Amino acid sequence: MYSISTVLGSILLGAGIGSWIAEHWAERPVRGISLALLAVTLMILLFVAAADPILDALLGASLPARIGICAVTIAPLALFLGFFFPLGLRIVDRRDARYIPWAWGINAGFTVIGSILAILAAMAVGFDAVLLLAAGIYGVGVLAIRRYEERGAAVALAVD
Repeated sequence: MYSISTVLGSILLGAGIGSWIAEHWAERPVRGISLALLAVTLMILLFVAAADPILDALLGASLPARIGICAVTIAPLALFLGFFFPLGLRIVDRRDARYIPWAWGINAGFTVIGSILAILAAMAVGFDAVLLLAAGIYGVGVLAIRRYEERGAAVALAVD
């Protein structure tokens, strides 16, 4: 009970703050998601490298200490994860606002599917592998968005 509420609460709070902070990149959303990808990837790599010894050392800590450490560990990663959706919506809105409801629907659907698949994958290959896979999936998404934006700029120049 404590782990689910701590992890979920930290993710929701961190991502919510990240969505708010992402507004600073509203005029340059591709730059904002590129920065978020870099930060997320670095934090995942750091977590994969350092988590096991740190978690082993904290097993004897009190419950409030473990909750606090968990929240502090998750919140920065969640903060940068909060950049992707609002900045992605900015990109969609600039091209054609009619697709914004589709973006919301696709996000909702893949949130449910991704949650289930992440649990199954973690049970099969471990949390570290799932985190690295997630960083890869976000990387492919950011590359696709960058290419999409470059094509849009090229089309706009050709029309002018």
